Amino acid sequence: VFSPLVFSIGIFVEDYNFNLIHDRPENLVYVFNSRKIRISKDHTYLFADPFLHVEGDKIYLFAEVQNVDNKGFINCWCSQDAHIWENIGPVLKTNSHFSYPHIFRNKNNEIFLIPESEGIKEVSIYKFNNFPMDLSKKNELLQGKYVDTNILVQDGTFFLITTKNNYHEQSLCLRDDQEVEIFFSDDLFSKNWTKHPKSPIKKGKALFRNAGPIYRRKGRIYRFVQDFSHQMTYRGVTFSYGKKINVMEIVKIDKNNYKEKIVAEDYKPKSDLPFQKHSRHHISSVTFKGKTVVAIDGRRSDIIFNKLINFVYRQFLK
Repeated sequence: VFSPLVFSIGIFVEDYNFNLIHDRPENLVYVFNSRKIRISKDHTYLFADPFLHVEGDKIYLFAEVQNVDNKGFINCWCSQDAHIWENIGPVLKTNSHFSYPHIFRNKNNEIFLIPESEGIKEVSIYKFNNFPMDLSKKNELLQGKYVDTNILVQDGTFFLITTKNNYHEQSLCLRDDQEVEIFFSDDLFSKNWTKHPKSPIKKGKALFRNAGPIYRRKGRIYRFVQDFSHQMTYRGVTFSYGKKINVMEIVKIDKNNYKEKIVAEDYKPKSDLPFQKHSRHHISSVTFKGKTVVAIDGRRSDIIFNKLINFVYRQFLK
């Protein structure tokens, strides 16, 4: 289906002491740009949900890629300086939709991935057998239509922070009954996660769905969240999804308590940039070779001519 707005990903390189919470990215060095004239059947119109990961002397980007009329899949790129990127290729691609590739390392130095797989109604964990490729499914953690799941380890306990998905059927706007839920376990591979007594911790569209991995700084824990409380209309299509990012600080989390507070609203780069002219909905950051590298996705208008091209492909060139 043609979308008048497309997602791209911007890479910023900042100083080592860059504070992701109080500072704003400004040194844009690369854009994974989806705003291009369609010239092939497998035209990519979406780069989104960026997750950065450092391994050895390289930095890796995992993100959702989606081609016109196809399901999303997880792709990987790598770089030695965050300026020039090599396309490694798809790391998780099936007939199901995958996005939000939450990547993390455990205490045994093993690397895992928890992608969004709402279409098959499960939250599962995958292990890299030969990073950055060769993923194998290790366990199904939750069943249900959960999206954008983060894992947080605190005092030896694993916490899953996730959101029950619920769209209006005929629009790209979310319903008012969204819920952020928390589950916990002492075993990462448990099949019986316990629902937190404070769950759901959020209801509604304003301060809920994860917008990237958990961020820690100087003993504090932060959660970037998507704010869908404001609708916008562009070329006749009404959106609330992916409007802006807010920042929450998790003040307390254990098996009995959860408390967070908002510390920043409408988080975005210091300058207005073309690739996210209309909105943004995901951010990730790592320290790499004495610098802070930040990845943020953003949405802007597609090339109008693509609407006609997409119609021709669907009608005559399938």
